[in-house]
Amino acid sequence: MASYKHILITSDLSDSSIILCQKASALAGLLNAKLSIIHIVEHLPLMYAGGEFALPLDPKLEEELADEALINLHKQVTYHHIDKKDQYVIVGDKKEEIKAFVIEHHVDLTVVGAHDRHGLDYILGTTADNMLHALPCDMLAIKVDE
Repeated sequence: MASYKHILITSDLSDSSIILCQKASALAGLLNAKLSIIHIVEHLPLMYAGGEFALPLDPKLEEELADEALINLHKQVTYHHIDKKDQYVIVGDKKEEIKAFVIEHHVDLTVVGAHDRHGLDYILGTTADNMLHALPCDMLAIKVDE
């Protein structure tokens, strides 16, 4: 079996993501693999009476959110030896942006947090569920609920 060469951590900037960083960093060290981390700032949809538009509400606000997310991401990975050049914040749809990143950067293992399902997650599924069949690489789901 070939070893993983590039591991991607998906972060939601929560304390749970620190667990992902710890475990993925340890795995990358064992495998001598490149380690990257990504956070997706989802579009803020423009609301109207009949539902929502797909267009962003305010591109400037999304840019500010992305800048703030990058600062928080840098803080989150301080102790996990992930170079700044391998830390990414992208604005867009989670599933689509992560899939595009995986393809473009030749990621062969994506690490995601697995949470217990509550409320709408039973109906809509979680990010991990949605990505499982969309990604062209292996996915490692790490249970992060306490």
